[in-house]
Amino acid sequence: MGRLESINRLGIMAQGRKELIKHLKGGPISRKEAMVAKCYDCMGYYADGRADCEILDCPLYPFNPAGEKWKMRERKEINSKTLKALKKSQIRKQKVKEVSRHG
Repeated sequence: MGRLESINRLGIMAQGRKELIKHLKGGPISRKEAMVAKCYDCMGYYADGRADCEILDCPLYPFNPAGEKWKMRERKEINSKTLKALKKSQIRKQKVKEVSRHG
């Protein structure tokens, strides 16, 4: 049985299903569509976007809307060098906005 047949026969109607089918048929998909399609594929055609797959080392896990372990992770403190760089970046953005307003 081919992948499309498997999806049609076994896969539930869930987020990622239509995107995976579109991809397998050779259609263009966006980055977000590719992400949900991969999650649907990885979860055996039953991912519904409401279950946490708990595959913490997956590069897509931070984008899992149900990724509770990612949301509850311990956040690292920002060091002073990074904080200074962020402030400089914000100041630069503000100056660009002001210049673009005045013309």
